[in-house]
Amino acid sequence: MPDDHGKIEERLLKKLCSFNGFIPSEELSTEGFMLWLEHASPAELEKDVLSERTSNCMQEETLAEYNKLIEQAPLEPDCEPKVEFQFLGPLKLKVKL
Repeated sequence: MPDDHGKIEERLLKKLCSFNGFIPSEELSTEGFMLWLEHASPAELEKDVLSERTSNCMQEETLAEYNKLIEQAPLEPDCEPKVEFQFLGPLKLKVKL
């Protein structure tokens, strides 16, 4: 039992030290984890935590890749919308197909 208690304390400490409480090896997607490995400092890699600086670098790179994909995507021709939405209040939405 003492081993389990130590692991729980270690995990809690990682969550407290890590930006937004993320433990990269457990909670990031495969793509996110690969970005973390690319941008993390040696201290972050050793402690398995995420810093705000690294998180910002990862988001900037992801956004840049997304923008590149958007620029390469073919433009759709002008056409009539297939679905119309009408906002009728915070809990009401009228959809016309």
